[in-house]
Amino acid sequence: MKKWLSILFKTIVFLASSIGLILVICNIEVTYVGGLKGMLYFTNQSNLWIGLVCFVGIIIMIMEKIKQKSYVKPWMKIVKLIFTVA
Repeated sequence: MKKWLSILFKTIVFLASSIGLILVICNIEVTYVGGLKGMLYFTNQSNLWIGLVCFVGIIIMIMEKIKQKSYVKPWMKIVKLIFTVA
């Protein structure tokens, strides 16, 4: 149950960061800087990285459920913590 809840939350974070990045790149968001120049902002870069980390986490957790084998290494948890805190 905890794994499925974690997968659900990671999916929500991935979707939210993806939607935010699409809004910035397509300049749909009402800002002065849109398009790829909008990626110069640290917040957008952070959204990109945390979205990618969550996407990889989703894939790894689904593989663990299917194969009943642990793929998460200690360094992966540290990388996720770094991107989450940064």
